[in-house]
Amino acid sequence: MKSETIIALCIGTMAMFGIMVYCRKWRRRFEIWKLAISAILLTVSGALGAVLLYYVENGKFGGISFYGSLFVIPVLFLLVALVLKIPYPDLMDLCAPCVSLMLAINKVNCIWSGCCKGIVLMVHSDGSAVRFPSQIVELLVALAITGLLLWLMSKVNYRKLLYPVFLVVYGVTRFGLNWLRETSPFLFGLPAGHIWSIVSVLIGAIWILIAVAVRKKHGKQ
Repeated sequence: MKSETIIALCIGTMAMFGIMVYCRKWRRRFEIWKLAISAILLTVSGALGAVLLYYVENGKFGGISFYGSLFVIPVLFLLVALVLKIPYPDLMDLCAPCVSLMLAINKVNCIWSGCCKGIVLMVHSDGSAVRFPSQIVELLVALAITGLLLWLMSKVNYRKLLYPVFLVVYGVTRFGLNWLRETSPFLFGLPAGHIWSIVSVLIGAIWILIAVAVRKKHGKQ
């Protein structure tokens, strides 16, 4: 693993722990040590998911596909919630802004490594190309989504719904931004980013519909 990737993971873990501690003002019952373990496991789960999805897309290891993090974390954190004795929906609420921040930090790593290039906007007479700054724009969008999720954290009606909301919001924005990336077809003539964006929106929407139906059944708004 490259040194810059290790640094990004360490910084990301500390940043996510900081967000979880900050969010204790709305989730006061969570002990600090449980949040620290959750932040570490969030990094491990996210890295594992990103590596596995890259393998699915390319048939080999050697890179990461961030959508793998979004899909693997909810599955593995079923066990984390059980072991740490934290209500799963509340734990996923804490994870949502953390994963979004993880994405922003990953975009910094993309800038360093030069991956996720934007489409060519213009070619100069000397042959040099001007590209859409996809890494920077996606970094700013991820930070904006993080801010949105932190704001929604304080809203009672969005409790236990933040992670599926994140899946929908990120899926929609990434679907649009993926048109401005340099991509290649993956499935049905669409690049992987478009396919996983659609999957993300569908999972998030179904999750929200089920959660809302359960609330109504129990007489909650």
